[in-house]
Amino acid sequence: MKLVVLILALVIEQVRPLPYARLVGQPLTRLANWVESVFDSGNRQHGFLAWLLVVGGGVLLATLLDAILSGINVLLGLAFGVLVLYLTLGFRQFSHSFTEVNEALQADDVPAARKAMKAWNSECPDNASSDEIARLAIETGVLASHRHVFGVLAWFVVFGPVGAVFYRLTAFLATHWNGSDRKDEEVVGEHAAEEVQVKRRQFGAFARQAFALVDWLPARMTAVAFAIVGNFEDAIYCWREQAKTWRDHTAGVIVAAGAGALGVKLGGALSHSPVIEDDAAVSDRPEIGVGDEATPAILPSAIGLVWRALILWVILLAVVGLAAWVGI
Repeated sequence: MKLVVLILALVIEQVRPLPYARLVGQPLTRLANWVESVFDSGNRQHGFLAWLLVVGGGVLLATLLDAILSGINVLLGLAFGVLVLYLTLGFRQFSHSFTEVNEALQADDVPAARKAMKAWNSECPDNASSDEIARLAIETGVLASHRHVFGVLAWFVVFGPVGAVFYRLTAFLATHWNGSDRKDEEVVGEHAAEEVQVKRRQFGAFARQAFALVDWLPARMTAVAFAIVGNFEDAIYCWREQAKTWRDHTAGVIVAAGAGALGVKLGGALSHSPVIEDDAAVSDRPEIGVGDEATPAILPSAIGLVWRALILWVILLAVVGLAAWVGI
């Protein structure tokens, strides 16, 4: 049943991509902002209560709907599962941005690639070279593929639609309550916006820690999938030896395994356009991966890695379903 739900959701998303920002992102943002304003104190305990209200409420609603619809008719339960995965499983949410950057780089249009990359990941420097853009695209892409696809799948396989809802809400709040919005600075000024950011980070401390626990096992499952469909030895080596050097260990597991599976080097310094000085400043980022430096030529291999990992998940789910059906 879960395999059927997954395949149907993937097919529907490819045929009719979900307008994620309008149907999911904006409603969740309004809800999170409203809850934050109600519990707005910058207090960690209040952040926990806010997280419990959003995530717990979403899980409770999904549980009730799943039980009611499945109790009425099996097909209604299946349709609900497809709808939930369609709303939470965002393969196109990362592949669209990745494809836009890749097409610009393959056409040797660095300004367009830089603009697309900066819209996707604000860490991209204003004067980023094509190699730097490619490096950031791979890093951002493998992480996005996990958080929009494989992480959701891991929780869906175990807990069904409720698990997918739980993971998506947890991941969203961990990101949303992690700093200030640009609008904050526009409204209250730069100095006050910094205070807003500190307050929000305190408020969202529990959300970030909760997501770290929720994502611990799925991240390692994604890393194993990358290793199996890529260069296994290098992926495992980078995971074991280099993941801990990344700024976030869980994210480092995914990036390191992806770099090793592709046989490229990621991380490293990025050049930044200076405000006053003539020489570019350099950001401090740990180097991760093995082999050659990442270049635009490696981008198609990166998207291929993600597709192979997804196919592996589908095959494993089919094998498990078949084993259960024949009573093994």
